Order: sequence, then structure tokens, then C-alpha cells
Amino acid sequence: MYFQSMQTQQLVMVLKAGASVELAFMGRLMHEWIQLARAAKEGGGVLTLTGVKGVMPNQVVELARAGAPGHISFK
Repeated sequence: MYFQSMQTQQLVMVLKAGASVELAFMGRLMHEWIQLARAAKEGGGVLTLTGVKGVMPNQVVELARAGAPGHISFK
């Protein structure tokens, strides 16, 4: 997918502009995912992360807090 190959800072700009984006949860560091969740919250869009099976529960909680309320979803 096009968005998957974008650099984190490019995605931050897209999310802050109000877009909603779906990405596979791979290929980025945790602090980058947190940054993206916060950008979705700031822009009013939704960051949907797919393939989160096997992710540590504390990481899911950390992401949920960064995108709360309602700006992050998991598939």
C-alpha cells in the first residue's frame, strides 16, 4: 500500500491534515507508532493498525492512550 511505504514524518503530516489511514503494524519503531497515533488525534482522523496479533498488551495500551479518545483502532 502507498501509505505503508511513506516515511513517518510524511505520514504525520497526512494524519495532522485530518486523513484516516490504515497501516500494517510492522517496520516502524514503537516511538514512531506513538507519534502517528498522536498525529491522528491532533488531526481528527483515525489511525487503523492491522496485524497487531502478538503485540505486547502494554504496547497496545500505550498506543491507545496516544490516540485516545477514538483516533486509533486495531484489526
